[in-house]
Amino acid sequence: MKKKIIAILLCGMLASSMLTACGNKNTDKEPSVSSEKETTQTLENGLPEDARSMEHVLEALADVGYESGNEYAVWDEDYFWNACAYLVNEDGTANGDGGKTDSGIQMPEERVKEYANALFGAYDGNAKDLPDIPEGMDNVSLDLGTGKYIFAEIDTDAYELEVKECTDNQDGTYEITGSLRKASDGEDAADFSAAMQGTSYESSGDLHYRYMITTFEITERYSSESQDQQKPSENDTAGDSENTGGSQSGEQDAQDDGSQSETSQKDPGDTSQGQSGSTSQGSSNTGKQITKDQAMALVEKQFGANGETDPETGNVNTYAYEGIATVNGSKYYNFRMSWLVEDHVSYLNNIFVSMDGSQILEGSRGTDGNWEIYE
Repeated sequence: MKKKIIAILLCGMLASSMLTACGNKNTDKEPSVSSEKETTQTLENGLPEDARSMEHVLEALADVGYESGNEYAVWDEDYFWNACAYLVNEDGTANGDGGKTDSGIQMPEERVKEYANALFGAYDGNAKDLPDIPEGMDNVSLDLGTGKYIFAEIDTDAYELEVKECTDNQDGTYEITGSLRKASDGEDAADFSAAMQGTSYESSGDLHYRYMITTFEITERYSSESQDQQKPSENDTAGDSENTGGSQSGEQDAQDDGSQSETSQKDPGDTSQGQSGSTSQGSSNTGKQITKDQAMALVEKQFGANGETDPETGNVNTYAYEGIATVNGSKYYNFRMSWLVEDHVSYLNNIFVSMDGSQILEGSRGTDGNWEIYE
């Protein structure tokens, strides 16, 4: 009897020990839950922490746009190379990409492409060569012997840039507003707005610019030492009401016309002119001009909203305004359409909206640099 009692007690002790051991084992394996939520680090102005270098990119675009009065356009070779020259002088030697020589700052082609890609999201440095340097441009040259570009040293201290706000759209894109001031007296020179997203450029080395600007616009010009009378809209009179605002009655006419054009632009049930189509003919030409935003609304109505996921591919629609283009002798609002594919941007084509909103075309640049419209 004693042996039985002792055996029972021993079994009880053994079972208790096993339960305790199992309990400890489960406790060790239980995952720890952190109450801290991971967030993207941002600067005080809202820029992502890894986008500090983009302030130099924005300053280059703001300075060139303000001084020249020209609209942001990747196909404007003067604007393109002046912006590159400014950025190389502002940031090239500081980050070790460019080397100073007696003739200027030398930089290899691959690095110039990265700088250009950061300035112009519409420029695909992975697939395209750098454009020719315009005749008469004295601040950029190509050394045929070394294959390196040489940028003359220029003053980049005349202006100071402030990023006032950067809004994360939660889809990989950012909206930025800021101002350009004269360094001499702190007087406001211009206000600007821009759009930014992760870079599409793939480098064999470390990237200095992890983002790229897709749209840029001088929204307000306060003064200009280099041009007293020239305004951005004077380069293209068709864009006067958009760039200068026009009269209130003119804006109302544009809005009224835009609403009519949007209503009659395309039957929502008609899918015959989707992305494979090239032309969408809407209301008759009324002679009234719609605004850029109204043109964008027409694009989104036909091809899907900006940031919307394409149901067939799962890719995200992205648009970038490239300015006013001349196609077959007529003026069009020009939008670049791409897909956000996982971690990179894939260019599709350009979409052109006539100034009165009655026509939408699709096309791309031909090998001769001219626009080719899809039939």
